[in-house]
Amino acid sequence: MTDSVTVPLGGWRSLLLPWTAGKVVLDQRGLTVVQREHRVRFTVRWDELERVQLARELRHYGAFAYDIELTPADPDGFAARHPELADWRTRFGYRYALGEIGWLGRRLEPGFERFGGQVWDGVRVVAG
Repeated sequence: MTDSVTVPLGGWRSLLLPWTAGKVVLDQRGLTVVQREHRVRFTVRWDELERVQLARELRHYGAFAYDIELTPADPDGFAARHPELADWRTRFGYRYALGEIGWLGRRLEPGFERFGGQVWDGVRVVAG
């Protein structure tokens, strides 16, 4: 059994041009998102979170888009430790769009179940 789950981002481009795409890495410490094209990189520890959830939306043309929704255990402290996430702050936490990653999004679910523990709150299906 591996010590982490890595899911590439970018759909078909991640398969053809892996150096341009990003990835989500889930392990015992937390989650890391890297999207080279958008110059995004952040890591959040599980113990910093009260809740983490995936939002899955079926777009009108048949593609699945995914977002990671993070609810910090200590919102003020989290904001101070993670200024890189300020652009994705919402009323109740943080929401980061992974984009239209299709079937690759389903590979995230078992990783969150395995490593997210009690903060993992499942998948929320969003009407498209």
